[in-house]
Amino acid sequence: MQIPGDEIATEELSHSFEDTAHNVPADAPFQVWEFTGDSIEEAKAHALAETGLNESEAVIDTIASTGLSAALPGEKLARQGVVVRVWKLDGNVKKAFIALRTLLEKMSIVATITPRIGGGDSSNLAPVILDVEGEDLGLLIGWRGETLYSLQTVLNMMIGGDGTGRKVVVDVERYRARREAQVAQMAIRVADRVLETGQAYRMDPMRAYERRAAHLALQNYKGVRTESMGEEMERRVVIHPVADRA
Repeated sequence: MQIPGDEIATEELSHSFEDTAHNVPADAPFQVWEFTGDSIEEAKAHALAETGLNESEAVIDTIASTGLSAALPGEKLARQGVVVRVWKLDGNVKKAFIALRTLLEKMSIVATITPRIGGGDSSNLAPVILDVEGEDLGLLIGWRGETLYSLQTVLNMMIGGDGTGRKVVVDVERYRARREAQVAQMAIRVADRVLETGQAYRMDPMRAYERRAAHLALQNYKGVRTESMGEEMERRVVIHPVADRA
């Protein structure tokens, strides 16, 4: 899968293999490496040998093939090369990664999927974010993130699970990350107003991940407390002055 805008000089892809391990925490539910070679099959075979994974354990993407519009399995590339990215994914992360990739392929959307740990750490409680990046992906986000929310719902249905695995969240072009930052800033401004007026303030209805962003932004904010109130789509964050227990 070609990364939009990615340009790799021919001389960088030598006929000997080169492998790159990305900076991923050792206890994260995924690991990633990149290998280069003369053909897709050769690069994949070396990648599996070097990582000690078998085909059922690994998820492999062809992310670049210089000078070739559609590299074919087994085809040798004269003075050219192939880059493959190898993922070792655990549990729900692997199921979600494969399901999301399948969905994008069926929608004829060219994009890359990159897992990362949410919340800035690799604790068991932190979700895994599947970042989708590419060109013209606004269709996957939709108005106010409605399509992205639907994509998340479909993915949850596809991977199933018993509720004990690590939560997997889809983000497109970092829309969720930007929205969380926006909500956090808004919550701080509202908290300032609550401190000035001494009156509680009800924020607009928000989705669960947005409400969480507001709560986290104010969890150590002196003089206020937060709670979620309402049902379903009308559920919102209410910010109280500490003295207000009503």
